[in-house]
Amino acid sequence: MIKTNKKVSVVIPCYNTSNKLLKYSKEIVEVLKKNNYKAEIIYVEDSTPDNNKTWNMLCGIVKKIPKSKCFQMSKNMGQQKAILAGIQQSTGSVVVTIDDDCQHDLKYLLPMIKALDKSDLIIAKLVSRKVGLLRSLGTYLVKQVAKSIFKSENDIYFSSYRAIEGDLARKSSQFPASNPVVSFEIMKLTSRVKNIEILQKDSIREKSTYSISSLISYFLTIILTYTNYIQKIFIRLSFIFAFFATLLLFWYLTKYFYGQIGIPGYASLIAIVSTFASLTFFGIGILMTVISKIDEKLHKQDWYNFSKSLENK
Repeated sequence: MIKTNKKVSVVIPCYNTSNKLLKYSKEIVEVLKKNNYKAEIIYVEDSTPDNNKTWNMLCGIVKKIPKSKCFQMSKNMGQQKAILAGIQQSTGSVVVTIDDDCQHDLKYLLPMIKALDKSDLIIAKLVSRKVGLLRSLGTYLVKQVAKSIFKSENDIYFSSYRAIEGDLARKSSQFPASNPVVSFEIMKLTSRVKNIEILQKDSIREKSTYSISSLISYFLTIILTYTNYIQKIFIRLSFIFAFFATLLLFWYLTKYFYGQIGIPGYASLIAIVSTFASLTFFGIGILMTVISKIDEKLHKQDWYNFSKSLENK
């Protein structure tokens, strides 16, 4: 449920950002103002290696947009962490996340905010959008993993255009996973999630950054961060090898007692190797579980730092 202060915090992660963001920001403020919402725009510059060109541009935007602020990450941490760091700086009863490439159509901004009356998280489902095979495959895999993790009956489409209940957003950003996905962090706290279909505008970026390597990396990040599938695979492999070793030892002993061993030491060597493989896979599975728990605890300390900040009050 939206609370009464009617302030909307718009978090925009920035990396090698176009100067068209100023015009887009003014449009955001205008849309919210026309509907009696106060706007708070938060830019998080993810340490772009461009000699502070992006940072200086954002500082110029902040000086022209009232009630806005910008922060520069002390090091590049990726879009998801930049968004969560920005959410931590928000004060609105609603938090909206939008990309810096100006592709999210602002005419859907109000419907998404109003839909929070019955939900905690509204995610834009981008329809009539021209996407390649890799992105389509990535979208499908993420939906299936999310459905498995959160036991959702319906498919949830994920995008970076979101409206979130403010307090819940800030709670989700306090101690996120070591490799977080923003929507997943929120869905750990609520099942009141809904998609709204929107038409997608063209990105101002000339070239997509999506590739087969980024797809694999993103998918593995989700699997390793939010599931224990890999650990289970190693542990199950250990039991398979242990079972195989047991059968082999039983066969070897049977042959031994009946005096039918053809190659001395051959079967026992295989049994030993199988047993060792079993223990190795089991150990890897347990070790991965322990490491993930240690990493989670360490990450609950100060997980991000800003090197610079500017606010237009």
